[in-house]
Amino acid sequence: MTTPNPIIRSYLYLAEALETRPTVQAIFQLRFLAGDALSGGMTAAVVPGSLTWLSATASVYLFNGVADVREDRFNGSSRPIASGQLSPRTGRNLAVGLGVSALTGAAVQSPALLILTAVLLGLGYAYSATRWALKRWTWGVALVGILSSAATYGAGAVISGRLEPAVVVFGALLGGWMAVVGALTKDLPDAAGDRAATVALTVGGTAVAGLALHRGSYGSRDRCRRPYRGFMITQYSAHALVLLAL
Repeated sequence: MTTPNPIIRSYLYLAEALETRPTVQAIFQLRFLAGDALSGGMTAAVVPGSLTWLSATASVYLFNGVADVREDRFNGSSRPIASGQLSPRTGRNLAVGLGVSALTGAAVQSPALLILTAVLLGLGYAYSATRWALKRWTWGVALVGILSSAATYGAGAVISGRLEPAVVVFGALLGGWMAVVGALTKDLPDAAGDRAATVALTVGGTAVAGLALHRGSYGSRDRCRRPYRGFMITQYSAHALVLLAL
């Protein structure tokens, strides 16, 4: 087998990175860091832990890109697999490689992290690959979103060596945000970071609702993505405020 030249390799790496949806990978990393920080961690152990989690989440999204290639092409997606820049076979092989790397890295660090990594990868498979893929149902999408979010906060807490109540509260709040995009009524404990996150979610929820109802969010594919962009910006804001407060 001929080894691709450096330019082709670089192109493949770029295509792989784009297929994993960098903005989504960033929010998973923020969740992981928030779980660690809220448990009093932020030690050197967070680096290998976050890299392990990045391998797992990248594997899941690459696999999703392979599984959704027909739907994505029909919808006119410009992501690498759907647009033909990255072949489904290459994407599948990369997903498997990243998954194995994540499990290996987790096994070296702790049994608890290994379990959570396996759960995340299993959720990714159940969401995308089987005949009864959970992506087919609204409740399935919500369930995977909540569980993958909980696993990520939990993985961050595992790295710190303990699970503080703040992780559970913040994780539940953001998990609910993912499931219903707002409509959250629970108050968080009296902590600066948690109050800031609540404000961010309230403002963000209002903005997303406004975008969803506004006529400017209908028509082209780009316009239809405006509510989702508002949703992602709110997630970034909530996590950033918590990390800054800590």
